[in-house]
Amino acid sequence: MRDLLKATYRALVPGGRIVVRDGVLPPPGARSLRFLVPEAREFFHLFAAQFEGRKVAFEPAGADRVRVPAADAAEFLFKYTWGAASFPYEIREQYCLLPYEEYRDSVLEWLAAADPGHPPRAVPIPAAERSYLQDGYRTGLAGKVAIEDDRGRPCELPDANALWVYEKG
Repeated sequence: MRDLLKATYRALVPGGRIVVRDGVLPPPGARSLRFLVPEAREFFHLFAAQFEGRKVAFEPAGADRVRVPAADAAEFLFKYTWGAASFPYEIREQYCLLPYEEYRDSVLEWLAAADPGHPPRAVPIPAAERSYLQDGYRTGLAGKVAIEDDRGRPCELPDANALWVYEKG
């Protein structure tokens, strides 16, 4: 990804922009996942056993529920929505690596090194618009997995989708 962004940046004219939408490490915390169909529970256990990005930590919390760190919940939920056919590919991909600001700053360093005569800048994006979640994720989980906070209240997917805009100086 670093090499692709650097090559793209070198090809831009001054004032040109790169838009990146990617996954980020969600804020710290935990989520409870309540499996509404047996297939979701089975998929989760397969995910936990085979995820190549890191060891998945979870606590069983009943026959139909697990408690997981927000980052592991996000990894599972995004992979589950893609379905069994893409599992062999998705299980190798780690989506939640860096927090938003650290990701932004890393890309700025890469771009600065790509064309030192034209320093990049991150175009400010209002906080409410920095996260982007396609509706398909919510509809893909509906009726299959319920996401709950520490008190058992329904909550959204962990905030792990982000948007950045970089401009060539």
